[in-house]
Amino acid sequence: MIRKITTMTTKLIVRHTRDISCSNEIADFGTRYAIDCENISAVSWEVPGSSRRELGEFLLKKIIREISPNCLNIHVMVELSAEQPNNAIVKYKKTWGLIKDCGVKVDNIDDKFNFERKGKSGLILSGIGSFKPSQEDVISGLINKVEKVYFSIGNDIGGCYSSSVPIDWMRCVWDNGGIVFILLGYFDEPACEVVAMGHATTLTSARIL
Repeated sequence: MIRKITTMTTKLIVRHTRDISCSNEIADFGTRYAIDCENISAVSWEVPGSSRRELGEFLLKKIIREISPNCLNIHVMVELSAEQPNNAIVKYKKTWGLIKDCGVKVDNIDDKFNFERKGKSGLILSGIGSFKPSQEDVISGLINKVEKVYFSIGNDIGGCYSSSVPIDWMRCVWDNGGIVFILLGYFDEPACEVVAMGHATTLTSARIL
């Protein structure tokens, strides 16, 4: 069971909520993370005193292994926080090229798709991809360089690759029985916390709710 996961130094703090749109002890999902969905449940695991930079990849992979030992692919959705100029360089590099310039090992990410849509003064860039759980440094690179990054697991979420907006992608994952993961907090905040979100039936089937 996930509740028995431990690190070398401490046990995890586990929190639950049946509906992320209601007041809960995990996070203000609507205001802070723009995840304003009703009837979505969540479970979080926190390692106090350690940052997401230190333990984020370890903790997320550990949870995914416990939930889905035979998981073949972890899916990822990213969106660049700042709008990008509508110029030739941005259009050439696109989302994943710009993230690669930040030092993230995007070559280890498969099935990469790039999306762009108009913002108030430039382009909003997002992207989707997948990678094997055995790949090292992909998760840590993304969570330490990109603020808006979301991971998921599920067998029937291939159709979600047409979603260019994170919240639409999440809804598609949930509606297809998948689980979405985010890491809370800022890069060096001294608390590493992973949240799994999905329909209550999905999280119950995964034995985490």
